[in-house]
Amino acid sequence: MEKETKEEREDRIEQELLLANLTTVINTKPGRKIIWHILGLCGIYDSSFTGNSSTFYNEGKRDVGLDIHQLMEDADPLMYAKLLLAENTERLGENNG
Repeated sequence: MEKETKEEREDRIEQELLLANLTTVINTKPGRKIIWHILGLCGIYDSSFTGNSSTFYNEGKRDVGLDIHQLMEDADPLMYAKLLLAENTERLGENNG
């Protein structure tokens, strides 16, 4: 096994801190709300094709959302599922109360 360079170690520590921070954010109701909102703006489940140059813009937004989704997956493979469950549970509560 190769020894980790100083730069690789710093990158690894930075990534671990980023994932820990994301976990902290997602574990709060306001954090879940903002992440949910950002993912919605990114349109990760929308078609980005428009037939003109807007496709490139839409793909850029979508790619950012996919990056955030991947960060969530890296932090906790169930994080997105938990976010989805929390959002839908809250919406059901608002509709019933």
